Amino acid sequence: MKKIDEKINESDLPDDYDDLVEFIKLCKIIPTYIMDKDRVLRFKTNSPIRYLLDHHKNTNKDGLNVVWENAYDNDYTVKEMVELYIHIGYSLGGFYEIFGNIIDTILRIRYDSRTGDFIDKLGETEETIKLINSPIGDVK
Repeated sequence: MKKIDEKINESDLPDDYDDLVEFIKLCKIIPTYIMDKDRVLRFKTNSPIRYLLDHHKNTNKDGLNVVWENAYDNDYTVKEMVELYIHIGYSLGGFYEIFGNIIDTILRIRYDSRTGDFIDKLGETEETIKLINSPIGDVK
């Protein structure tokens, strides 16, 4: 059994996170995965970034809400937002809830509705790299 906050190897992550891992690799990001005290898989926190975000207040809005407002005004790319969520130590499940549609769009995952099997994935192409570096508000 792994110790709490011990690094988890990518290969030890449940298969449910394969698309998330592939997406992060396409973003050219190398995260550290850990298991927290509640046994939740998450990214290892970058403490200074987490501190800045937790202590930023702007007209009664928390830091993440302010960041998202700017993101939707096309101030931040998909990759920048992904990096932020990795650095603040977001859980893998929560990360997929937030970025799942973008992950599906960028990976172009298609399923056969009858069997649930993959039909295809684009992988790393000019199009996927362009989408990763596009403003997050433009990726649908």
